[in-house]
Amino acid sequence: MLKLVTAVVCESASEAAPYTLIRVRKRWRMPPTEICVYLEVLNATGEPYDVSAQIRRKSTVVAAFETELVLMSKRDLDEVILTLPLEGLEPRTYGINLLLNGTVADTLWVDFGHPEAAI
Repeated sequence: MLKLVTAVVCESASEAAPYTLIRVRKRWRMPPTEICVYLEVLNATGEPYDVSAQIRRKSTVVAAFETELVLMSKRDLDEVILTLPLEGLEPRTYGINLLLNGTVADTLWVDFGHPEAAI
């Protein structure tokens, strides 16, 4: 059984656990060059699984990212960091589809053109 427990968008994250998330937010004035998505996945079976992401605008997928294979871990709750390059995006609102084994587990909405967002 796979279940996405937590999903957080931030500007960057530390390289290793325990992770430090830097500038957690959902609004930017302009699209950043990349963002990180921190995930906590409940993996009750302990079997390998894959995690991937898609960025979409309305119903159109504008970017898809390679699948990351998560091998069996020693605990039920896995922490995963996805780094997503965002070259060529316009200042608009986008949905980030988070996929576990190819199935959408959640969608995070981010605004890359909000006039009141932090710089």
